[in-house]
Amino acid sequence: MAVRQDVTSGHASDGYRAVLADDHRRAVVGVLGDIGGAVDLTFLATRVVAEVADVSRDDVCVADVERAKIELHHNHLPKLDEVGVLEYAYEENRVVPTAGTETAQHAVEATDAVRHATL
Repeated sequence: MAVRQDVTSGHASDGYRAVLADDHRRAVVGVLGDIGGAVDLTFLATRVVAEVADVSRDDVCVADVERAKIELHHNHLPKLDEVGVLEYAYEENRVVPTAGTETAQHAVEATDAVRHATL
């Protein structure tokens, strides 16, 4: 059973927030929000690795990108697709933001604010 956020109200369900608890999925949401359009898997993996490792894209190792592509393809992107954050065209290795991407960004930003306030 898919857990969906209420895109019309902009409020995310608890299950939706749980999906966004992972740093890689949070990075995916951030990248899609920054780009605002469809991206291919390699581009996304490179950006996610850089974001999670807090390094520039130029400092990202090719092997790390390949590992991230596998993780994104088999784990993270299907989960984000299931809750409506994005659409993943796995045969084309193409990721497309949806109306839920903005809702996810707000959920990520809200939890980031709470994380930073408690540090």
